[in-house]
Amino acid sequence: MSYKSYISAATASLMTAVLVAISATGAMAGEENKSYVGPTIGLGGGTVFGVVSKFPISENISARPFVQFGSQSFTGGTATLALYGASATYDFKIPKSGFTPYAGIGILAATVSVTGSGFSGAASGTGVYFDLGTDYAISDSIVLNASYRSNVGGYFSVGAGYQF
Repeated sequence: MSYKSYISAATASLMTAVLVAISATGAMAGEENKSYVGPTIGLGGGTVFGVVSKFPISENISARPFVQFGSQSFTGGTATLALYGASATYDFKIPKSGFTPYAGIGILAATVSVTGSGFSGAASGTGVYFDLGTDYAISDSIVLNASYRSNVGGYFSVGAGYQF
């Protein structure tokens, strides 16, 4: 089985688990505005893994820092990517649903390193991105997250977090 096949299988399994969790739990989550930290996987132009988080600043404003890392093999080489960012989002609360959609803007730092047969190099940069997504609290301590970030060509990520 190839690297891409493993990633596709893992992604399908994660998405299936998310859909089962949402349909099985309904809206049993608390309505509190809690912080969370947890694992995430990003898809789009390659696969990245990392940590996503949320820290409420006020009733509807949150800081959402993240870090993600990934690598992609290609003929004759490997590219490694590191993304660091944080956005400020407006959280749209939907009472008694467990869902909290959000939209915001953030700052991102990215580093790309490429190595291969007879060549190597690295580049880094910063930029602004738009952050759109939703949180779904499946219990008082677990939240699922799905988001789209407009940076680096745009990518979709899914994750889960432990609320505290």
